[in-house]
Amino acid sequence: MAFAARVPDPVEVCRKMVALAQLARRDGFLGLEQEIPALQQSNPFLAKALQMVADGTAPEIVAEVLRTEVAQLGRSLLEL
Repeated sequence: MAFAARVPDPVEVCRKMVALAQLARRDGFLGLEQEIPALQQSNPFLAKALQMVADGTAPEIVAEVLRTEVAQLGRSLLEL
């Protein structure tokens, strides 16, 4: 995974996050749903986060789910 995975460009990630924030401000959280399919391949973590937000999941639960995912990814990388 470390060698085969494409490392995202931090500047592009920041630009995407700003664009998503502007979209959410303009169209509300439901407006983010249209972006999810495009993110499924390039950034599944962000796609999952957006889906939870668009579904109206409480912010605390979103944060906890994402923290758990990061922790699991860290553990799986350590097992390699």
